[in-house]
Amino acid sequence: MNVNRFIFVFACLGAIHVSAAPLVKDGSPAGEFVLAKSPAGAESFAANDVRDWIEKITGAAVPILNEPSTAANLKVSWF
Repeated sequence: MNVNRFIFVFACLGAIHVSAAPLVKDGSPAGEFVLAKSPAGAESFAANDVRDWIEKITGAAVPILNEPSTAANLKVSWF
């Protein structure tokens, strides 16, 4: 039982260390969503839905692109 608890705690600590990179920083987009050139309807819907929620929460509209920009920012890809 203690071994299982140790493994669980160790896994949680590892998950904490892998923190999420921000898509929004100081009220401005710090990343972008990158979809395929011809995304499926569900992919477009999902990207727009996530972007809309992020905008409602932060006020920043994260761009949705069909190819990665040259900016050194976070890229969230659906391929």
